Amino acid sequence: MITLNQLTKLLFILTILLSLSSSEIFSQYKKSKKSSTNIIGSPVLISTDGKYLGNYNNNTYDPNSVSNPYGTYGNPYSSQSINNPYSRYGNPYSNESVTNPYGSTDSPKLFDRDGNYLGRVNKNQFDPESINNPYSEYGNPYNPNSVKNPYGKYGNPYSPSSITSPYGSGIILNQYEGIKTDNEFNTNTLELYRYQPKDNDDENLYDDNTYDKEYDQDEDER
Repeated sequence: MITLNQLTKLLFILTILLSLSSSEIFSQYKKSKKSSTNIIGSPVLISTDGKYLGNYNNNTYDPNSVSNPYGTYGNPYSSQSINNPYSRYGNPYSNESVTNPYGSTDSPKLFDRDGNYLGRVNKNQFDPESINNPYSEYGNPYNPNSVKNPYGKYGNPYSPSSITSPYGSGIILNQYEGIKTDNEFNTNTLELYRYQPKDNDDENLYDDNTYDKEYDQDEDER
């Protein structure tokens, strides 16, 4: 016959087991939610000290694109642009430059909208993490997650998440404090940019209607 003391111990052990089980279930739930996240948008370029360097796409109308010659991150005269040959991010002699043929750990890093690391951006074909190393995980044209794969999510010009997309969607960062530089990126700091002009009506920012008019005009000229 089970005594009251034994029954109390049994209930205590059962409570512990149930709490452990629920914690494990919750943990697995969080993992599954995280893995199922699939945010569409252009990859972003981040410096080693956590500075946002622009949206890495071919959209010249995206105000934050590295391909916009009038934007902060694409202007060849901007100190924050990788297209400025005299800036720390565009000078081929700078360790932090995307054009450095010997770039390595100090090179800017590429992340997708989910915060997945996509490799380092430099011209070093021997850097094991460079997107320009055809034998690396991030530069191999046969790797489905490589930005150099023309059929992959990040290399196909028809993919909204591709660095080659001429219509890549832009994002802006509300805060920079949460950014990690150890191949991780805090996606909570990301916000979808809708191409809506600010109050100062900056001429380099486009809303959807302006974008359509500009595109149609280009088509007519052709």
